[in-house]
Amino acid sequence: MAAVESLDLAIAIADPLHVTEALYLLATAEMRDGHAERVLPILLRLRAELREHRVDVRIPMLALATAEWMLTAGDAAARPRALHWLAALSRLPGVDATLRDKAQRLLESEGEAVEDASTLAEIEADVAAFLDGA
Repeated sequence: MAAVESLDLAIAIADPLHVTEALYLLATAEMRDGHAERVLPILLRLRAELREHRVDVRIPMLALATAEWMLTAGDAAARPRALHWLAALSRLPGVDATLRDKAQRLLESEGEAVEDASTLAEIEADVAAFLDGA
């Protein structure tokens, strides 16, 4: 509930940084609470905010939340793609350390060593392509 209130407040303030942060937190809270079916609309809204305002610093949040959602949903066909995004996010120096660490933890929890040399722009394009087809 706090994440929804945070989103409402961020929208009222009309600050894209706060809105994107609140959307990310809402998506992760829904996954944590076992409501993966509620996450896709949140991810699509997060992507729309990022496209509209070009808040590049938040792109890793979208990639991380989408990868986590893919793994939570249990789609075996999407799993390798999610793991590659996590591997790339966990090693990119421009990614916030908290997000980088979460990507590494998720990758480790999946029990696979994955190498990926994708750039943030490549990850963003692939995440957008995935969400466009979702």
